[in-house]
Amino acid sequence: MSRLPVCSGADAVKAFRQMGYEVDHQTGSHTSSCGILPNVA
Repeated sequence: MSRLPVCSGADAVKAFRQMGYEVDHQTGSHTSSCGILPNVA
């Protein structure tokens, strides 16, 4: 089985924002996302 690609936290947040999630709050290095916003592009 091959290894998964490395993904930084910033890359993950960017990908989730593109899918419609928004960061609710951040505590240290942990972010909480909530809600799905309509994709308006």
